[in-house]
Amino acid sequence: MSPPSGRALGPALAPIIALAFFSQIYISMTANSPGVFAPVVAPALGVSPQALGVFYWIFGIAAMAATLFAPGFIRRFGGGRLLQGVGLGMTLSLLIAASGSGWLIALCAIVMGVAVGPHVTAIMHLLARAAPVHRLGLLVSLVQAGGAIGVGLSGIIIPYLILGIGWQYTLIVLSAGGLLLSLAFQSYRHVLDNDRQPTHRISVQPHALLRPLLLALRERVLRAILIAAFVLSMVFQSLVGFIVSYLNLELRFSLVVAGLALTASQVASLVARVAFGWLADRLRDPFVVLAGIGIAATLSGLVLALIGPSWPVWAICLAAAAYGASASGWVSTCFGAMAAHSPRDQVASATSSAQIIML
Repeated sequence: MSPPSGRALGPALAPIIALAFFSQIYISMTANSPGVFAPVVAPALGVSPQALGVFYWIFGIAAMAATLFAPGFIRRFGGGRLLQGVGLGMTLSLLIAASGSGWLIALCAIVMGVAVGPHVTAIMHLLARAAPVHRLGLLVSLVQAGGAIGVGLSGIIIPYLILGIGWQYTLIVLSAGGLLLSLAFQSYRHVLDNDRQPTHRISVQPHALLRPLLLALRERVLRAILIAAFVLSMVFQSLVGFIVSYLNLELRFSLVVAGLALTASQVASLVARVAFGWLADRLRDPFVVLAGIGIAATLSGLVLALIGPSWPVWAICLAAAAYGASASGWVSTCFGAMAAHSPRDQVASATSSAQIIML
């Protein structure tokens, strides 16, 4: 694949950035909330908090399966319509979890995975149609910063909601955001999806679904980006999935302190995502940036593992911030690089490949 050039005809950039930014906040806040809920919900359901790993395993399988269908769905219905479905799917998954049934929590993981899996592919498709290629890395970073804000907000808001109204009512409150997200995209859908092809058939054949991933793996540059994404995604999952349980259950810090550490990690990630995106555009070499991020993630992860019960809160938050900047700050650089090195009409396919690898 050769890099694109110039500006493609498409919708105005400002509405896309605004909608994508706020959708990232909501989706990240809710999709990463199981790690915050686990210390409270697991005992209520009579299961070990370590069952969170099973939840994320089910979530990941469902997300990967849904992501395979994303390029075809976008071509037929449009990226805006797909993001509407994401909002409704998040609402449904949270309401299922609020039922309080252990078996339905597994169903929640499936529905949430199907909703979350394709959302980055849709966002990247919309951005690539409107953004100039020489600013794509920075713009992707700005939108992806919404993801860091969402995870950070989950560490601030959710613990207090749980303590105030209980975990089930907290899930119901969060579910309302998905409906608002869907309505927001409906207002602009005629502009966002003016490139859709209503007659396009969505194939369910394995070779057709896997074709974007196989094509990306054949390209040297895209293959290198995917390898980096695979390694760094494991680091990312250890941060957002388990830091709250690690601090609360293993080290016996309060849920509020654990939430503050998660928030600190995401504040640092927010700054890092924008900075890394700008640096990748400036250097025109995302591999140097990704290599540096990998080294930083290794060193800061070792520091995080040394946290003990006697550590002050400020030191815990500082260690979490250092880890968050690297373990979570790389995402936008990776997606921006995939988009910048792909033709505009294949950005959805390229980014769906990256999303599958990350999951």
